[in-house]
Amino acid sequence: MLAQNREIKFERLGLEHGLSQSTVYCILQDRQGFMWFGTQAGVNKFDGYKFTAYQEDVFDSTSLAQNVNNVMGEDHTGTLWFGSGNEAVVNRFEPATERFTRFKHDPNNPHSLSDGGVAVIFTDHTGTLWIGTSNGLNRFEREKEQFTRFLYDPKDSTSLHGYSVSAIYEDRSGTLWIGTGRWLNRFDRQTERFVHYTHVPQPSKAQPITVILEDHAERLLVGTDGTGLKEFDRETGQFTTFFYDSNSASSFGSNNIRSIHEDPFGTLWVATEEGLYQFDHKKEQFSRFLNDPKNPQSLSDNRVWSICEDISGTLWIGTFSGGVNKLDRGKEQFTAVAHEPDNPHSLSHNGVNSFYKDRAGTLWVGTAKGLNRLVRDTRQFAYFFPDPKNPHSLNNHVLAIQEDHLGMLWIGTFNGLNKFDPATKRFTHFVHAPNNPNSLSSNGVTVVYEGRNRVLWVGTDRGGLNRFDREKKQFTRFMPDPNNPYSIKTSTVWAMCEDSIASNVLWIGGAGVSRFDRNTERFTHFVNDPKDLSSLSYDYVASLLVDHRGTLWIGTAGGGLNRFDHKTEQFIHFTTEDGLCDNQICGISEDDYGRLWLGTANGLSCFDTEAKTFKNYDVLDGLASNESVFPGHYKSADGEMLFGSPNSGFTMFHPDSIKDNPFIPPVVITALKRYNTDDAEGTAIEEKGISAKKEV
Repeated sequence: MLAQNREIKFERLGLEHGLSQSTVYCILQDRQGFMWFGTQAGVNKFDGYKFTAYQEDVFDSTSLAQNVNNVMGEDHTGTLWFGSGNEAVVNRFEPATERFTRFKHDPNNPHSLSDGGVAVIFTDHTGTLWIGTSNGLNRFEREKEQFTRFLYDPKDSTSLHGYSVSAIYEDRSGTLWIGTGRWLNRFDRQTERFVHYTHVPQPSKAQPITVILEDHAERLLVGTDGTGLKEFDRETGQFTTFFYDSNSASSFGSNNIRSIHEDPFGTLWVATEEGLYQFDHKKEQFSRFLNDPKNPQSLSDNRVWSICEDISGTLWIGTFSGGVNKLDRGKEQFTAVAHEPDNPHSLSHNGVNSFYKDRAGTLWVGTAKGLNRLVRDTRQFAYFFPDPKNPHSLNNHVLAIQEDHLGMLWIGTFNGLNKFDPATKRFTHFVHAPNNPNSLSSNGVTVVYEGRNRVLWVGTDRGGLNRFDREKKQFTRFMPDPNNPYSIKTSTVWAMCEDSIASNVLWIGGAGVSRFDRNTERFTHFVNDPKDLSSLSYDYVASLLVDHRGTLWIGTAGGGLNRFDHKTEQFIHFTTEDGLCDNQICGISEDDYGRLWLGTANGLSCFDTEAKTFKNYDVLDGLASNESVFPGHYKSADGEMLFGSPNSGFTMFHPDSIKDNPFIPPVVITALKRYNTDDAEGTAIEEKGISAKKEV
């Protein structure tokens, strides 16, 4: 069956990054760790930072011969070989000198490369180099630097069957398989004879074998250009074909297979003319990845030609007109959830402000378009929208969600406070009444909080703090009073939390941070003092957290993270200079290991409070957006974390699943310069091949 596409994000590399041309026919990682890409405008080497292009120079016989590069390979010595489908020539590249040696077809030399364009380069387990052209198979005799040809002879049934060699593969038993047109050839090394199997019963055009692969279950898979993907049974000599069927959700999207790769998890990746496919054998499911013009992190082009997995586990995908796509599967640990215009059961709106998981395990999501309830079994959302005809429906823009000790949900919106009874599915509204001092102080409800003593506190936009009496259904207001130094300082409350050391203290975030003594009903204020480096770093406080040790952490909207010292009443600051991804913090959550996860205006930071170090994540790691929104963050009882965004949905993850790639890339010297400059006197000491040299 065809699974619903997972939201994975591709990083694109193209002309703007230095790639010489957008058609990427082939990809290879050499033993030093460099990535190589064959294009229509030469060969490109990528060192992780920049591209270096190697192109034909008609005045230099040691340059690349033929810019159109369709195939490449690395032999057992680390030497690279490049070939073009446009000419009977193969290029041998010496990394130490960065020069090419050309091996061309010579009609007068039977030991030269056979004629026709080069279609495949392969090195077997013995170190033997094999090259397939449009007119035969070539074995390179290294000592003599010449070729032994295996050509099609219609009069010899044991010869190679078919003129054009388009695929070469060695299975686990050491058997060499050769793809030629509609024929699969098995090569006997001892007799140097071939046994033939046809994947197309009747002669046909343009249906050659393009790729051969043996998977972890020892199934021999054959990709073709015209008749889809096939599995070859070596005992019966029969093929099972998986044709493209537009009426079947279980088929590939194209009969034109360009490349097949199996990753270490046993998952197949198939490059086709109609997108990239992933096949999970265990689940028997295909996932299809296509270009979405509206999504710059989708596959850049549907015509996929090449797949390569590097030693770190990153997949590199070459396309016909979209350059290179990079997929770091270690970055799939975050789940991005967004509104889908064509899906009536997706998130109602991409502006996500709040979350809450109730005692039944139901996740509630507050958006700019109503309240969403996630049905986990079906991964579908149910909605609660404003209904003018129903006085018991929800109000509009949902900013805050809180479940009380009675199981009631309290929902803050831009049009008042709402109590939702899950049993009756009815809403009760509490709004500001200008002539009633016991009504809600403002209709903009930004935060709702139930403390340990079961008192419900309501923070508002430009209405200060409210305490709600459930029995009387009345609010007590705490508003800024310039004549009272002990009144609340902020008129807009963005964050609220209880102190775990002093049980009578409630912390309020807004214009600075305030400590509220519930016994005396007095506020003590902490604000930024430019002359005092130990004061609060910034007066706009968007998030507060008391961690498991009782430490108060303050997220500011411009001054980074602050830690409050209860003894000295001073603040310690952590900013971008310390590794934080952005100084505007929108939300703080603590995981079960005591680490802080900080949603910011430019990425997600994980802060190790012991080591005082940050690890940062962004959309390339799988986040729905780099930009978080306050107060849109939440940690559930089971440890799952959620961060909302203003226009891209939300990100959900469990910190236990976020594992950094342990792979340490090799260190390679690519250049040495004098004086660390790029001027004439600072040119490279060694311009070419330094990465392959033991000394300079």
